[in-house]
Amino acid sequence: MAGGIPTYVAAEISSHLDAIAAYFKAPRLTLVIRNPDTAPNGAGDLVMTNDDLDLVIEAIRIRQEAGPDA
Repeated sequence: MAGGIPTYVAAEISSHLDAIAAYFKAPRLTLVIRNPDTAPNGAGDLVMTNDDLDLVIEAIRIRQEAGPDA
């Protein structure tokens, strides 16, 4: 299992992320799936990334501060 999910699921998700990445030059992708009804304290959540999570968090913070219409 990769990150708490079966390897075949991680491979399937990765193939879809690769298809999305093909539209960009050297992208950093982060997929966050929140699943709060499955397990408490984030145990049911999934985060897959090829980036540094600190940089991802900073990018989200910047987008959040810019507002929904930015």
